[in-house]
Amino acid sequence: MERCDRGNLADAVRAEGLLHRRGPDGVLRVSMGLLYTVLLDVAAALRYMHSMGLVHLDVKASNVLLQTTAGRPGGFPVAKLGDLGLVKLLGDSGSLVNRSTSGTLTHLAPERLQAGSLITPAADTYSFGVLMYELYTGRQPYSGQDQGMELMRAVFNGLRPVFPDSTPPGYRALAECCWSRHISARPCFEEVVGRLQDQYISCRQGRLA
Repeated sequence: MERCDRGNLADAVRAEGLLHRRGPDGVLRVSMGLLYTVLLDVAAALRYMHSMGLVHLDVKASNVLLQTTAGRPGGFPVAKLGDLGLVKLLGDSGSLVNRSTSGTLTHLAPERLQAGSLITPAADTYSFGVLMYELYTGRQPYSGQDQGMELMRAVFNGLRPVFPDSTPPGYRALAECCWSRHISARPCFEEVVGRLQDQYISCRQGRLA
């Protein structure tokens, strides 16, 4: 197995400040170029998994591992999606019947909270949208709220994390599209990768993403 020498993404974001820098004015700013780099790594991994008929079902920052890799600008690590304990193989129909709510409650798609519902790759898309919030803000979603049945009901009924006003509009729009209540409205990862690449290019050119 490969050794991911930089630990997991959640620790790197919160403890090391991997994606955030405090400016001379004391304001904490997001390094959007680095953020897009991480998200593209994870999105490409999910695109590959889905092309193989697999769903991850536990996408979150602590399940993304970081590895030092030669060739990355500034020595920035490669992000690798790990913890495959909940991975499922989809049937020929491209879905499977949901039989449990295993996973991380804050990142679970609403259909994962309902026994007997159909699980599709869109469940990972939902979690990816929550990951986008988690990485942009450097905070756990729904922090300070009880992580039990009340939160489950609220998420099922439409509760979502709230981005700060400083969030680039395109970034926010993609995350909100990913965590749509309607499965059919969530983009596939081919589209997610394309939209992230476009936003990354805009970011590098000094335009708002």
